[in-house]
Amino acid sequence: MNEKQCTKCGETYLAEVKFFPQDKRGRSGLSSRCRVCHRAQMLEYGQTEGGKASRRARDQRYKQSEKGKAKQQEWEKSEKSKATRFKYNQTEKGQLRRRKYDQSEGGKASQKAKNRRYKQSEKGKVAIRKHKGSERSKMLNVVRMQKRRARKMNLANDYTTEDFLRGIKHFGECCAYCSVHISECKKLHMDHYIPLNDPSCPGTVCGNIVPACQSCNSSKGDRDAVDWVQGKFPERANAISEKIEVFLMADGAAF
Repeated sequence: MNEKQCTKCGETYLAEVKFFPQDKRGRSGLSSRCRVCHRAQMLEYGQTEGGKASRRARDQRYKQSEKGKAKQQEWEKSEKSKATRFKYNQTEKGQLRRRKYDQSEGGKASQKAKNRRYKQSEKGKVAIRKHKGSERSKMLNVVRMQKRRARKMNLANDYTTEDFLRGIKHFGECCAYCSVHISECKKLHMDHYIPLNDPSCPGTVCGNIVPACQSCNSSKGDRDAVDWVQGKFPERANAISEKIEVFLMADGAAF
């Protein structure tokens, strides 16, 4: 059988595809270098800038082909792909990349489109109906309304539902003024300790909001809290005011 010598290492092999890669430019249709040397050459070329650019261009052409698109869709639907993405998203690099994308215009547009599709789905419609009747939804609407009032008056309005829940828990799910339990008054309102129309009001922020029953909230209105408590609960006014001010100082200092 015919033999062929590698021009790189000088070793002699049988002139077959098993030992020499195919090359149409050669007279015998085989490369002048053996497979071992050819592989080493390709690995070395792949580390150069030209080799990396060539690989990127080849990968791009494949992804844009019909075969490449079908392969990508098949991979994205696989369980292995989902597990790989989940594992990557848990890493510090993945979380950083995700935050950067979410803050971009493309990320915001993608999230809006995703939310719109979910709301239009049967599952989303059921979840929305369920959420609208929940206590958290009602509380969220209360917080949103009070923040809107402060925003219209150009005051700070960074108070959240979690902040309000923390205040309710602090007062034992009772009105901060009369101590009536939420089960008796059905609902606790957000009361601005310093009214929004007061020039010294900091806004709808931590350190200025206390939970109050509808009766106390309506009765107090835009009046000074200390004066109102003195008139409404004369026997225990000092204790009520002290208890509320201690909470507001701690709540405002924490944030």
